[in-house]
Amino acid sequence: MAMREDTSTQREAPSQAPGSVKLSLIIISYNEAEYLPEALDSCLGQQGIEDLEIIIGDDGSSDGSLEVIQSYAARWPGRIHYYVNRRDDGVTIAPIRVSNSLKKAMSMARGEYLAVLSGDDRFCDPERFSTDIAFLDTHPQYIACASDFKLFHDDGTEQPYEWYGFSPTVSWGGAYVHVSCFTFRRRVYEEGLLRYFCDDCGLVYSIGCCGDWCYRRKTTFAYRQRNQSIMHDAKKIELQMMELLLLEDVLQNGRGMRMATWAHFASPLVGTFFQRSHLRDTPRCREYLQLSAQQTPDLLNTMAEFASRPIGQRLRCLSQLLWACCCNRFYSAMRRLIITFCK
Repeated sequence: MAMREDTSTQREAPSQAPGSVKLSLIIISYNEAEYLPEALDSCLGQQGIEDLEIIIGDDGSSDGSLEVIQSYAARWPGRIHYYVNRRDDGVTIAPIRVSNSLKKAMSMARGEYLAVLSGDDRFCDPERFSTDIAFLDTHPQYIACASDFKLFHDDGTEQPYEWYGFSPTVSWGGAYVHVSCFTFRRRVYEEGLLRYFCDDCGLVYSIGCCGDWCYRRKTTFAYRQRNQSIMHDAKKIELQMMELLLLEDVLQNGRGMRMATWAHFASPLVGTFFQRSHLRDTPRCREYLQLSAQQTPDLLNTMAEFASRPIGQRLRCLSQLLWACCCNRFYSAMRRLIITFCK
């Protein structure tokens, strides 16, 4: 699948040089009208920083989201900018749609620092960005600030999530972290993102490749858990195949952390391999195989056609699985040591 020409409509941000604003907050949303006010209010309620803009990328919502966005933009002229993507642009893989939208938002952003939020989530520390930016302004050796988050449900229940992210490499190799935990320099965008995936894990990878981040053990972001999300409804094999598309993107277009990358994707690699007879079961699976065929290495088609591939390719595939499992064991042990030390 080729990257498509931009077909969005937008309310343009003022034409100013990158870095002319201190902070750009990017919200990516699709059919989240019910939650958008909470997300927007959590951005507008940030204390200690007035020099910020909010860029909203709506992916062609049909639930009244645009009316919510336009209402906020009218109340905050010059601070809130938005664009709306068309749904008939030929891109059907959700993470790639999100990634395209993020790339467009980052190209519009004027902030010296950037942060990303989904339309159904929220920031929960009103001093998050004033604290992060004060640190980054005085510590140029760090590419980003990172913090903890919590899971929350519509019934009001919450679960704290500490990910002990003191090391970018160990975190990428052995922990789950949400991209909204990061406040990062615009250099992450300028130095190059992955070709296809920069929606969540892909953007975390790009941040980690750019340099060290400073991690603080404070909850600053709330991650909503929904039963009706696109990812929740997807089949397990489809989710694993999607993760391997990200792995292929990293291997082909990434800039570092190779050993940690194999560790990160060990589980979907093993899961997909043992389910390889089902890799053509659904239209979505077949679409993933078509995209994988454009990548180097083409891991998905190698697994789907494993029995008919030359012995050299089969041995290479098995050695990659073994290497990924070994890397995963190593980074899991490193992470356990960090957690033990911190506690």
